[in-house]
Amino acid sequence: MSDSIQTKDTITINFISKNGKTQQVIVPTGYTIMEAARTFAEPTIDEVPGDCGGCTACGTCHINIREDIDKVGRVEYNSLENEILEMNMEYDRMYSRLGCNVMLEKKHNNLKIYLRSMESV
Repeated sequence: MSDSIQTKDTITINFISKNGKTQQVIVPTGYTIMEAARTFAEPTIDEVPGDCGGCTACGTCHINIREDIDKVGRVEYNSLENEILEMNMEYDRMYSRLGCNVMLEKKHNNLKIYLRSMESV
């Protein structure tokens, strides 16, 4: 889908790997970051396996959002998402999110998402 022409109902998401390589993905609004990485990215982004299918149960869709965290919002302290994130390698209390918990909206166009290393997936 990343070769598709962007329309008014789609946004571009930038997935940045540990080696600095950026993969742009065009995704319709209303999907999660995890779905953007698994369904709309070509090739699929391996650093976001989403083993539980988006049920906030496994933490394998752990990503970091740095400069755009205010567009997405930080994880709530006393939430299931936070409990799962705290057990993950590369957890950063200011920038970590689970991709399955972030629903993409127009305001997320050109969002930068930093991927974890494959060793911590």
